[in-house]
Amino acid sequence: MGIAVVGGGVAGITAALDLADAGYKVYLIEKNAELGGKMAELAECKTGLSPYVVKVKNHPNIELMLSSELESLSGSAGNFKLKVSGKEVEVESVVLAPGYDIPEIAKSYGFGNPDVVTSLDFEGILRAATASETGELLRPSDGKRVKRIGFIQCVGSRCQENEICSTACCAYTAKEAWVIKERFPDLEVYIFYMDIRVFGKDEELVAELKEKYGVKYIRSRVPEVIPEDGALTVKYENLEKG
Repeated sequence: MGIAVVGGGVAGITAALDLADAGYKVYLIEKNAELGGKMAELAECKTGLSPYVVKVKNHPNIELMLSSELESLSGSAGNFKLKVSGKEVEVESVVLAPGYDIPEIAKSYGFGNPDVVTSLDFEGILRAATASETGELLRPSDGKRVKRIGFIQCVGSRCQENEICSTACCAYTAKEAWVIKERFPDLEVYIFYMDIRVFGKDEELVAELKEKYGVKYIRSRVPEVIPEDGALTVKYENLEKG
């Protein structure tokens, strides 16, 4: 009967190709009109994804179901029934790779305010700055030049509701901070973190950010971000000083 893979992002594409290459019939279900998920929103990642997307579309063992919603799932191991946009699909196994969404807790950090953005949104702001005539990093709310920027790590993780560490945020934030200081050396960068979990070259990068670029790492817990007087105030507990 085959295997259903729900979600056409990087994880879903990888699972579908591995299973199809192993000889299984695969139904790859994606709610959007194109594959790629969040990574497709990043120009540099979208280019790297293209060969895999082409391979999925041309693979004889993959039935690609774009613009398709999983409406129901029933059955047990070896005999599952999925209702996908009104069509019934029977499979032996199901791989769930639905991607991610912004956690509800993000609202505590002012998410919804135009100047509080996700890292993915910030990638777009950086690209816009590079493409603009002035080359300046501008606030989404009023178009004024950004003077200070803060990164809050562990949002929605390492808390009572979710104790898991993603292991990716520290290195990703370090990369973003490096890009900022290289392009906008006068901009002040603050990184609010609980613990730094980086290794190898990423560990060297964090050290360089502190020593060479003056990036301020603050070991802390941030309960909220408060908008006031056209700015954002980060309220935090300093875990070093108490």
